[in-house]
Amino acid sequence: MDTRRRGFRSVPAKGQEYTTKRELAARKSYPPCPPLPAKVNKKRTSQKSLFRERSLARAVFYSKPVALSRLYNPDKEQSYFEQIFAKNTTTIGEGSFGVVFKVKSREDDKLYAVKQLKSSHNLHYGYAEVENYEKIGEHTNCVKFIMAWEELKIIHIQMEYCQLSLAQYSALAQSIVESQLWEILYDMLKALDYLHNKKLIHLDVKPGNIMISKGFYKLGDFGLLVDLNQHDGRKISTISDGDAKYLACEVLEGVYTYSCDIFGLGISLLELATNIELPEFGPLWHQIRKQYLPAAFYNGVTPQFAVTIEKMMSNPHWERPQASKILKYSALKKVQKQDMKLPRNNYCQGLGDEEPFSIRSNNNDNNNIVETPRRPLYEVRNSLSHGSDNLRDLRMDTSKNSDDSCKELQENSSPGMSTNRRGLAR
Repeated sequence: MDTRRRGFRSVPAKGQEYTTKRELAARKSYPPCPPLPAKVNKKRTSQKSLFRERSLARAVFYSKPVALSRLYNPDKEQSYFEQIFAKNTTTIGEGSFGVVFKVKSREDDKLYAVKQLKSSHNLHYGYAEVENYEKIGEHTNCVKFIMAWEELKIIHIQMEYCQLSLAQYSALAQSIVESQLWEILYDMLKALDYLHNKKLIHLDVKPGNIMISKGFYKLGDFGLLVDLNQHDGRKISTISDGDAKYLACEVLEGVYTYSCDIFGLGISLLELATNIELPEFGPLWHQIRKQYLPAAFYNGVTPQFAVTIEKMMSNPHWERPQASKILKYSALKKVQKQDMKLPRNNYCQGLGDEEPFSIRSNNNDNNNIVETPRRPLYEVRNSLSHGSDNLRDLRMDTSKNSDDSCKELQENSSPGMSTNRRGLAR
């Protein structure tokens, strides 16, 4: 007897329907950001730099010593950034944290991405992110960290250059075929399995933090990384923001586990498969976390893919499978075998190099908008507390999922992926 728990097709009430991003673009309007509380004018104290001489560039590191470029001359008036990188820089990302530039190094003539924090008040955040990159090390499916430096009390983080983020790509492509969704899932599960084996939680998995590089997908932005070697997984006071669209409900209760990343990846793939605008709060926010998923999701993917996403978005959180377990599903083993035989399709070839694509800090302009700004976690808690549902009510008492559910489903349904390498069939 089949005991698999299935998600429910959502039939929202009038005025609470899901809206696709294409429909929003046609209207030339986007849902307004929730109202922010009035700012309280507080006297801010500047954070201390690690270095006494603030005008000179200094390499920032913790456990792995690095040196500045040999091309840097501290006697020149030009900054380290201006001396090491060519003048024709391009802004490829911008947000509350700062700006990300696409640059070309004068030293090795290669392209890199440099993240520049906006002000000295972000010093603590910058130091923490550098330390997080050192903890992570190198992995094929994680954005590679090159080095970091501080100059004039501003942190700069140099990373490998990737063509686009999935948020940018989905805004340009409008639709993503299922064979590509399986590849995204496979690469991100490998990245999460690597992090989780190191007892690290990303806590901000979303399309905007998944980068595309020559057909492969890499996880980036480790600013909210949680190290379970130092914390017990309960509420951590330093974590104050995140994207409510992709947030697992247990995070609002101060519980941080590996399953938070599994949920974030699952709902990200749901968004990519349907191209809908995910809710930040309200009844639809609760419905998705009760597994009342949009009907458009089931109409656009195979049952095998749908069941996989349902399991990744399960509530309570302990019912979600680990990354290592999902990687054993037959469809993902198929991706692994194909990678050994044939090269990946580079779906965004040329897209990232033809014109700059900025991530704007507001959602009132229709040009090249790919994501809304982060909202502080306390604001998310307050906005959700006004709903009719309590977060504890989201835990559903259901039967345990079968370990071999995806394997059984594949035997009883059509394959989720075309036998033709990187086929375009849905």
